[in-house]
Amino acid sequence: MINPINISTNPICYKKTPVNQTSNPQVLQQDNFELSNYKSAQAILVRNNISFKNLVMPIEITDKYNKKSEGMEHLDLPNIHVYEYPDTNLQVIINSVSNNANKNKIQSSLSLYDKGIVNNSSIKKSLLMELIKEKLNKNNIQASLNEDYDTFINIDFQSNTSDLQKIKLINKIITSPKFTEQDLKKCQKTLINKLNSKKYQKATAEIKQIIGESLLNSKDETIKNIQNLSLEDIETYYLEILKNSEAQYAVTVDKSFLEHNRNSFYSIFNSGISNKFQKTSERKLINARPIFNNKNILIYDDDNNAYLTFHYPVMVASNRDKLIYRYLELLEFFWREPYISEESSSQKYIQPIELKNNKNDFSNSGFIEFKFKPTGKEKISSNEQAIETFRAIIETLYDEKLASNTLESIKNNDKEIFEDILNKNYDSNRTHELLKMYKNDIFKIYETIDSISIEDLRDSMKQILFAQQPIIIINEDLNPYKN
Repeated sequence: MINPINISTNPICYKKTPVNQTSNPQVLQQDNFELSNYKSAQAILVRNNISFKNLVMPIEITDKYNKKSEGMEHLDLPNIHVYEYPDTNLQVIINSVSNNANKNKIQSSLSLYDKGIVNNSSIKKSLLMELIKEKLNKNNIQASLNEDYDTFINIDFQSNTSDLQKIKLINKIITSPKFTEQDLKKCQKTLINKLNSKKYQKATAEIKQIIGESLLNSKDETIKNIQNLSLEDIETYYLEILKNSEAQYAVTVDKSFLEHNRNSFYSIFNSGISNKFQKTSERKLINARPIFNNKNILIYDDDNNAYLTFHYPVMVASNRDKLIYRYLELLEFFWREPYISEESSSQKYIQPIELKNNKNDFSNSGFIEFKFKPTGKEKISSNEQAIETFRAIIETLYDEKLASNTLESIKNNDKEIFEDILNKNYDSNRTHELLKMYKNDIFKIYETIDSISIEDLRDSMKQILFAQQPIIIINEDLNPYKN
C-alpha cells in the first residue's frame, strides 16, 4: 500500500580504542587531516605498517552514526557499516545482504556533495555532465548520472567480480578527467540539441514559469554561451567543485561475495582517486534559493494521467522534509480517497540550462503533487469548480481532528517497511534505493520518522498549500464531467 521509495560481517579495519586519559596519546597528522581517538601506533601495526598517506583499507566509523538515543525507538541495522579512507576522506556505506539472487552483483552509487560554489553555473554544470557521460561511454562503462536534492552528481553503477576494477576507472574519470577539444565540441552539440528538444522544454516549462523570465537567458543567448565555453573554463569550474565537495559511495553487495573478496573489495573504492575531498559533516544549503509561486499557472497536457494534477513548489533541505511531504500526500490520499490518487508523488525540478549565473540556484527545488481523480458523480460543471472542490478538500484535512491517528498509522507502517526491506526480505534493488537515498542517515530513520508530528504537517500545509498558488496540469481528455 505505502511505498517509501519515491521520494553484516565485520570487515578487516583499524580497531578504534578509547584514549587513556592518563596517557599522552599521539595524534597522527598528515596532509591536513587528523585522526583523533585512534592510537596511531596500534593503527599502523594492525595494517602491517601501511602509512595513512597511501592507505588502501578503510577505518570503520559506524558508531559515529549508529547512535541510540535514550527513550527513542531505534532501527538496528547490523548489515550496514560506514567506513572512511583518511587519505582521500572518501566515505563508503556498505550494506551486505543475504540471499541475493545474483551473488556477484554489486550496486554502487558515487555521490559528490557540493559544499558551496561561489560562482555556480547551470550551463557549465550541464556541459560538464555531458563530458563525463562521454568519458564513461568511451570506456564502455554503463552508468547513469543523476542528481538528488543535496548532491552535485550521483553515478549509479552495477558490477560483478570480473569488472570490479571499473570502479577504479570511474574514480579516475571523476577526479582527474582528461577531456579533449573533440569531446568538448561533441558535447556542446549534444547539449544544444537537448536544449532544443521538446522533452527538455516540457520538463522545464513549469519551473521556468515560476521563477520568471528575468532569471533566464533566451535560448539564443544560452546557445551562444555554450559555444563560447572552453576546456579551460570547464576544468577550472570542476576543480573548484572537487575542492569543495564531500564524496560518498553507497554500496549494496552480497554477504558471501564480500566474505570471499574482502581485501580486493575494500581497497577498490579508494583506488584511482587523485584528490582529497572535504570531511563529511552536517551539510547545509549555502546558495540554494527557496521557490514560491504566486501566479495562476495552468498547463494543458494530454499526457498527464489525471484530470487535474496540482503541484506545490517546495525547497527540500533534508530527508525529514522528504518524509513530511510524502506523509502529507499519503494523509490526503487516505482521507479523500477516491478523489486523490495514490499515484501522487513528489519530484525534483530539473534546473534550467538557461538559468543566469547571478547566484541563482534552484537545485534543491521540487514540488508536492496531488492527482485529482473525481468519480464524475459530483455536481461539477467546469474546471474552475473542480479546482475549487480540490482546494476545499485540502482545507477540510487541515481541521480534521482524527488526522493525527492516521498519521501515526502511516508512520508505524513506514517503520515496518524500512525494517522489512533492510533486515528481512532482501531485495537488492529496493535496499540499494534506500541506502542511496539516506546514506549514513539511514541509522536514524526511526528517530526521524518519530520526530514528525501532525503539527509539522499542518505547518507545511499553511506555508506551502495555503500561502502559495499551485501549478495546475489539466488533461481535458480525462475530464469526467464533459458532455
